[in-house]
Amino acid sequence: MKKILFFLFIVVLTSCGKKQQRTFTVINQSDWRAVVALTDCVNDIGNKQNYETYVIGERNNSRGLPNKASFILYEHGDCNLLSVNGAKIKTKTDTVLILENAPPVLVNVINQTEKDIVIKNEPWLGDVPADFYYGGIYKDQYQNLYSDYKPIFPYQIITKDRTTTNPVKMPVYAWQLFEITDPKKFTAFANKYILIVSNRHGLYGTWERVDDTFFFRITN
Repeated sequence: MKKILFFLFIVVLTSCGKKQQRTFTVINQSDWRAVVALTDCVNDIGNKQNYETYVIGERNNSRGLPNKASFILYEHGDCNLLSVNGAKIKTKTDTVLILENAPPVLVNVINQTEKDIVIKNEPWLGDVPADFYYGGIYKDQYQNLYSDYKPIFPYQIITKDRTTTNPVKMPVYAWQLFEITDPKKFTAFANKYILIVSNRHGLYGTWERVDDTFFFRITN
């Protein structure tokens, strides 16, 4: 009897020491490639990792990049969306993350330089993987490297008459802007992930949010 009790004690002790695992599936139903971050997960070769990032293809990807992927997470693992583009979270549970298209945010662009300028979106390069967080450079299943960056706002001419009373209402695909209500966090996020470059040097851009209205002011 003592041997049986000791054996049961060892089994319980061993099972308590194991971390539970679950399968987590990402389904991208949007027209944008996305990057997700996994924590407390199992990587491609079966090793435990504290943090991993993966590129998920958009629906109908022309390069053959899958728009659906499954991962193994431990008990306290999680999966979060990193991309800044037109893919937003439709559904998220303990076992699935589903992405869908999001409408663009209208940003009031104000020209305070007294000169006509041109602005465009410049992609921000992430660290791991070597991919723009809103889908640019990536490798397909054959390890071919492609660069077909999809800008989050169009090439735009901002004439000098586009002042506070007559701003350009520019559509920007960054649904995360609605998720951030703290002014400092909003400014830091916009400055880092929504890079705007112009055809003139020495110009500066500042972001501002007033309730649900977004502003980008260009100054000398």
